[in-house]
Amino acid sequence: MRPIAQFLIGSAYYERIADVSRDQGQTEKAIAALEESRAKYPDSEYAQNAKKKIEMARDQLAARKC
Repeated sequence: MRPIAQFLIGSAYYERIADVSRDQGQTEKAIAALEESRAKYPDSEYAQNAKKKIEMARDQLAARKC
């Protein structure tokens, strides 16, 4: 798979993240796919953007637990 394809998979899940009061399944899928993107392609042009999205998704999960 190419870096763009893996990143787009994670981004698609990320775009479907609902507010914190809803099921966080999409958030967990987004984090997993974006982490896989960073692990497989750490030097790609998408790695930094994936990192930012992972951080925001983790913030979403943290807000849910509060």
